Amino acid sequence: MASHGTKPKPEFYRRVLPDGCIAFSSTEGKTIFREALVSGHMGCYFKMASQFSTQAEPAFCGLTTLVMILNALEVDPGKVWKGPWRWYHEDMLECCVSLDVMKENGITFDQFVCLAACNSLEGESTRMDDSASLETFRNHVTRLSRNDDRFIALSYSRKILGQTGDGHFSPVGGYHPDRDMVLVMDTARFKYPPHWVPLTTIWEAMKPLDKSTGKPRGYCILSKINKDGSLRLFKLSKSFNVFLPCACTSGISSFLYKWREGLAKEVAAMTLEGTDEKIPSDDMDIFDQVLPLLLKSAGCIAQHECILSTFMDLANFSKEHNSLKEALLQQIECLDLYNIVHDVLQNADIVSDSCLSIGNAGENKVMASDEGCCGVSSAKCAKNSDTRMIPAHFITVFVLCWPYESFKDTEAVTIADTLDAYIIKWMESTTSKELKEEVSQLKRQLSVLLKMRSINHGVSCNTQCKAATSCSNLCETTTSFSKNK
Repeated sequence: MASHGTKPKPEFYRRVLPDGCIAFSSTEGKTIFREALVSGHMGCYFKMASQFSTQAEPAFCGLTTLVMILNALEVDPGKVWKGPWRWYHEDMLECCVSLDVMKENGITFDQFVCLAACNSLEGESTRMDDSASLETFRNHVTRLSRNDDRFIALSYSRKILGQTGDGHFSPVGGYHPDRDMVLVMDTARFKYPPHWVPLTTIWEAMKPLDKSTGKPRGYCILSKINKDGSLRLFKLSKSFNVFLPCACTSGISSFLYKWREGLAKEVAAMTLEGTDEKIPSDDMDIFDQVLPLLLKSAGCIAQHECILSTFMDLANFSKEHNSLKEALLQQIECLDLYNIVHDVLQNADIVSDSCLSIGNAGENKVMASDEGCCGVSSAKCAKNSDTRMIPAHFITVFVLCWPYESFKDTEAVTIADTLDAYIIKWMESTTSKELKEEVSQLKRQLSVLLKMRSINHGVSCNTQCKAATSCSNLCETTTSFSKNK
């Protein structure tokens, strides 16, 4: 009961579908379903219906849409949901944006694409700009509604449908070609049931600008990258958030600036400047120069931040998963690069405590076990942590998976060019299937994240990061950080 003088908060029990939207469970909705089923355009429905769920928070429409598609495509998240079960849930999707921010504000179209990429999905996204075509959209819906290996996620404005609210995400659950109607599997089932909508209306609903970004909405076609699904051991840390603005407090931003600056150097300039050393004579010599650069850049990263992390809840790993993990580690240790990394890490003059020490939560600067074994306490982390893994494993994988082609700014042969050529050669010749797949997925995810970062921050990001680095000398003072900070 509301206190005196205080207005009670409004409460609602569902909303009535407006004209133009036909409830799936209505008599007409059932007729449309039967006809669409006979026409063969409900192939995507059954897997999607099997995973149909109501969003857990009012702003979780994007997350729930993605969770439905991930589970419909049978992607193994690689981490436990509850009990012994590995299963996708909204609170597990925290790669690009923090859960608290998503709970308050929801996610944008770019963030949706980013989250999909971080969770082993291939995304083909289309915004409603001048290049978008209604016929292309109709062809996608017609073709994909017949199958269940790819799904369409819609980002649209409810207002255009005559519904309350505005920005919303939902997956497509089917199509009726004769009526040209799409089945929208509305994730806000507390508000509207699944319903049929004219395809042209949905098309118009994707055009309005998102007020938070100033960009139009759109649709995204999602599929699983490969039959094996998720990453087996390594993953990108949730602290690698490309949507946060650059600031002096962001160690990740400073690291990216310093690392990019180093990669952009010409090979000759890097090896000769201020030294008597010669230009590297073979593929492996370059790493004697690159690894100190990486470790120095990593000094920018704060204790609570990291880029790479691992699935470390070993108590709930199956024997099969542990076997795959062991195979990955063995394949890493067989690499010449691993041996070079291991030797460099023995050099106390190069490796600072800020770059390599493991914190109370089991974290390391460039590479870490995220949040002390997927969020468990430090005591449990000690019990479940894998002492078999050392910093050399993480640095080796980081060097292999970094998308060096993204850092091509000049015609000269740069450090990035040399590393990219080495990685391409290794990928073509390696027989380490599991490691190759792990590296490929991580590289693809990093490429998407860095592209999103560029889109969101542009040139000003590098300017701010440079100012932050020169202003505070962040990278030079990181070694004095307290371990329990």
